[in-house]
Amino acid sequence: MAILVWIFIIKTLLSPLFTQATLQDLVSIIFPPTLEIQMGIKTTVELQVQVKPGYHVNANPCLDKFLYPTFLKIEPHKLLKIDLPVYPPGQVFTYLHSSDNFLIYENQFGIQFEVTPRKKKDNLEGVLIAQLRYQACDSISCLMPQTIPIRLPFKIVSPSQSP
Repeated sequence: MAILVWIFIIKTLLSPLFTQATLQDLVSIIFPPTLEIQMGIKTTVELQVQVKPGYHVNANPCLDKFLYPTFLKIEPHKLLKIDLPVYPPGQVFTYLHSSDNFLIYENQFGIQFEVTPRKKKDNLEGVLIAQLRYQACDSISCLMPQTIPIRLPFKIVSPSQSP
């Protein structure tokens, strides 16, 4: 019996370590290796967010002031004018222990934003720096919010150079 108690105590103490180690696997971002932006033309960029089956992330907006909405923060860049992100509509979801409705994203969804080169010059390169903040949840509870750093290389090309 004492062994079972010790196993329970050790598992309880170490559980946060195992949970933290697997949090990175819950959400991933898919984007092109290099973004080609045409000189003088507004370009729509879409980041695809993949959520592990059995989990979801809160939508933006998420309808509950105690939950963290998914939020894409993009750092300003001297070569680009960057518009605010556009989030997809969330799906209605109800937790097992609640009668309230929440808005969520699950599986795969896209977040879009538009960029426009500030200078009318091609062959300029740079890196967009951004962060995706999200709170992953399952059907019972939510985990602590997490942030994924994003580095998106880009190149400004003349309209004749783009495919």
